[in-house]
Amino acid sequence: MPKSFDNVAGLLEQWGRERKITTNGTIAGQLTKGIEEANEGLRSITALEAGEIDHATFDERIEDDLGDFGVTFLMACFAAGKDPVQMLYVAHREIRDRTGELGADGIFYKDV
Repeated sequence: MPKSFDNVAGLLEQWGRERKITTNGTIAGQLTKGIEEANEGLRSITALEAGEIDHATFDERIEDDLGDFGVTFLMACFAAGKDPVQMLYVAHREIRDRTGELGADGIFYKDV
């Protein structure tokens, strides 16, 4: 198992380069693929909630779904020539001063 985010990101960057995803692919293409992967995750959740799959199957599926979603994020960053850690930091700067919390209903309530 890889030891760090940077290690895994490096392996995936090489994988994307070898397959020309980061050179011939587009940011829009990777974001679109990310939406597809997110929908796979939602289908796994729905299948679990409907009793169509057990928790062990769900765990296997959601790991794959979330991993694939993460790969598309990385490929989009690399296609854009951006460092993924820097992109996460930019997102953190944007949200760090937001207040509020996620309610039990799954809705984020901002403080006013």
